[in-house]
Amino acid sequence: MNRVSIFILAALCLLAALTLPVQPAWAQLKPGGVSQSPVEVEVNQMNDLAALMQRVEEYESKKEWRNLAFAWRRISLLRPYSTDALYQLARAYALDKNLPNSYDILVKLQKQGMRYDPDQSDDFKNIRDTSVYEYIAKNLQANARPFGKGTVAFTLKSDVELIESIGYDAKTNSFFFGSVRTGEILKSDANGNAKSWLKADPGESHWGVFSLLVDRARNRLWVGTAAQPMFNGYDATDFGRAAILELDLDSGKRLAVHTIPYDGVGHIPVAMTQAKDGTLYISDALIRGIYRLSKGKLEPFFGSDAFTSLRGIALSADEQLLYISDYELGVHVLSIAQLRAIPMTAGDQNMGGVEGLYLHNNELMMLQTGTYPTRLQRVVLQNDGVTVKVSVPLEANKPEFQEPTVGVVINSDLYYITNSQLLGYGVDGKPIAGIKPQRRVIYRTPLNQPLPAAPPTPASLKNRMRQLQEQREKAAAPANPDAAPKAPEVVEQPPGQ
Repeated sequence: MNRVSIFILAALCLLAALTLPVQPAWAQLKPGGVSQSPVEVEVNQMNDLAALMQRVEEYESKKEWRNLAFAWRRISLLRPYSTDALYQLARAYALDKNLPNSYDILVKLQKQGMRYDPDQSDDFKNIRDTSVYEYIAKNLQANARPFGKGTVAFTLKSDVELIESIGYDAKTNSFFFGSVRTGEILKSDANGNAKSWLKADPGESHWGVFSLLVDRARNRLWVGTAAQPMFNGYDATDFGRAAILELDLDSGKRLAVHTIPYDGVGHIPVAMTQAKDGTLYISDALIRGIYRLSKGKLEPFFGSDAFTSLRGIALSADEQLLYISDYELGVHVLSIAQLRAIPMTAGDQNMGGVEGLYLHNNELMMLQTGTYPTRLQRVVLQNDGVTVKVSVPLEANKPEFQEPTVGVVINSDLYYITNSQLLGYGVDGKPIAGIKPQRRVIYRTPLNQPLPAAPPTPASLKNRMRQLQEQREKAAAPANPDAAPKAPEVVEQPPGQ
């Protein structure tokens, strides 16, 4: 399990109970039968993730595998896009010798493009000796192969740590980068030759930099900044304060400071998008809401207690819709006129763990750090801008993909950071033991790629099991009634198809 996966599971313990989404079909699976035990009834009524994780520890220590499955199934309902929670649910079913349910969850993960390998854990030994398992395991392992046409554009020649934002100025062919650690803004050419462009100044509400947006039409650089302990100039009296800085794009002069009202909760402006008239929409990771900056006025625009932690944000071409990524609950579509948000669904595909979100030709590009593997996913939309036509990976399992986070669309390419080290640093902004600071790798992926041919529609697991059982019965010799047919070959296609 990588550090991103561990981080996601830890986050599950810290988040409060939220409104439940519509239950997916797999959630109806019953461990061990139809009738509900008292433990199952009790667990099914729990919404507190921290309490559920305590139950997980309890049932794990007591080796109560059926109860463990109840707990992980409930967690998976609360966080339907947590692939780690799903994998743990499959594991609990396997320990409980519940083969059909374990198989169903593993197939779900395989169809999402996940690369878990149950062969590496003895906890799955109870479900291994079947052709069904062999088929599933091979397809899961196939998801681990590198995929995509992207290449390294350049490595940023700077040792400034925790660079977590990027912008691009077409006029000068220059990139801007912002540091959460130092608050410094760097300017770089297309070869990664960087120099300091503007230093932080807490007295001017310039703390750690979490987001950047280049606005050449108005000669502005917009900067999302917040006072967090990772900032090396942090003062505890500033905790939670945040602002949107309005800078002259050529000189770096501070033209205005748009302060996010301090309410004792804290704010982190993690992403911005801009309308043609210059209006900015800013997602705030801590308050779970959106701010709007228009004609010099910054004000709350939309929020919901059902959100967990907002990240990327993008505006539709007609500027009627906002696409918002909630790290735990997936991508939501917000009607600007109606101020109503609905979750975007894409069949069995995983829409969670999205850090960066970008629109290009009515397609959403999602940088997913909360999936395993981390990847760049392409979501093609119908004309309504809401319905998903198809969701396919553009990049996955690349060696450079340590922690891909944020990027910027330049013409028909996406340039993005692939080795964010934010999770390798403590809350004090210092590297965790064993973590060595790295220079940022900037990757380039062409976006105007032809869609892959639709793969053969796989048989449902139920049909596959029936087919394999029929083959077993036909092939079994009297002397060896347990003989099994050869497992189906792995279908060669992009991961998750």
